[in-house]
Amino acid sequence: MPPLQFQPAHRYSLDVLSVLFTRAYTDYYVPVHFTGAGFESMIAAYDIDLSASRVGVVGQAPAALALLGVRGPRGWIGGMGVVPEQRGERAGRAITEAVIDAARRLKLRSINLEVLTQNLPAVRIYEALGFRRQRLLDVWRRDSDATFPMPPRQVVQPLDVSACLALFEELHAVAPPWQRDLPTLQRTAAALHALGIAEDGRITAYLLYRMDNAQVSVLDLAAAPGQRTAAIESMLRALIRDRAGSPIHLANLPQDDPASNVMHLIGAQVQLQQHEMTLEL
Repeated sequence: MPPLQFQPAHRYSLDVLSVLFTRAYTDYYVPVHFTGAGFESMIAAYDIDLSASRVGVVGQAPAALALLGVRGPRGWIGGMGVVPEQRGERAGRAITEAVIDAARRLKLRSINLEVLTQNLPAVRIYEALGFRRQRLLDVWRRDSDATFPMPPRQVVQPLDVSACLALFEELHAVAPPWQRDLPTLQRTAAALHALGIAEDGRITAYLLYRMDNAQVSVLDLAAAPGQRTAAIESMLRALIRDRAGSPIHLANLPQDDPASNVMHLIGAQVQLQQHEMTLEL
């Protein structure tokens, strides 16, 4: 295979990039499909910098893609892949090196990413380039036919999303990963719903979720110290009650998050695990 030539991703249309992203994830462990509009939404939610992201080109044909999110001094690889016909020729490493170079030119201090634990070829690429494993993230699902849990033990009520996000830093016990961090939630707030617990008019726990067709996607859940497990359990039970018949999905929950044990209690199961990895620049 001729060596890849690299171009900034902003030189390509969103439709071309979405097709390339989808093709680069052909035969991936989970289905991936993007339209131009869906790709645009992802770019906005995750602060993807297309001028710093890279497309690998063979001749005139886009063959690889690495997306770079930027938040202050932090970077995040929001996807790396190679189209099937170009795999096996070190293209994955080359496109990753290209986006790391772009991050260095931006003087970023670090780059984070998540990679499925079973994706050993990608794990090897990242570790060879200096990324180090930080923690495990679980992808949870509670099927709609799971046994209904006991009713919530505390009063759980609808809340204002913006009021919940104002307490993000105060109520979190564990730093969320990039896709569920505060900037992402702020950019997608219009599509979110909030449930929570308030004492004397002050929010002490909240849960944010979005309806993705018939599925409930939990984006964030947090509670004040001293009541985290009980409050999170009550909110999840209320969510199941309010959205009866809908499966619940919670992606990339750190294993040391208080919600992790609660997911077991409500009948959820881990579907996938990801390594969260960091490269210090």
